Amino acid sequence: MNENTKKNITQKYISPLCFLLSGIGALWWFIHSLYYLLKDLDDSFVLINQGAYYALGASIAFLSVATVIILDQWIMKPISHSYMKIANTLILFSFILTLILPHIIDYFASNYLVDNGYSICKVASRDWLFIHKTVYIHPPQECYKTLVYP
Repeated sequence: MNENTKKNITQKYISPLCFLLSGIGALWWFIHSLYYLLKDLDDSFVLINQGAYYALGASIAFLSVATVIILDQWIMKPISHSYMKIANTLILFSFILTLILPHIIDYFASNYLVDNGYSICKVASRDWLFIHKTVYIHPPQECYKTLVYP
């Protein structure tokens, strides 16, 4: 197997599959986290995982890139200018969404929870760089580190 064959296999099969699986995984993580946030709003503790909300923008970008690569490499169909314009717009939109959406969800969920008597459990909450996992408890109870993370 020569160098060009290895490069073609990577470009044709491995790259689009990686983008496709990453997009599906990121979308699943976003939906899963949003579902549990909405489901747990009436429980005694609520976890807001801000990092998961970055995944929606990432999933849109990954799926857009995977679609372009699949159209180009697998279907061998020339990609029209209008489709490339749509793909570029989606990728730009996903980048903006990645920067804005986590803060919007965190802001509205935090305001809703604080207004309904929840308080932040700082011992069980975690921060790493710009990703925050905040634990809200209600009614006021003893806050301990293994509340959410066993």
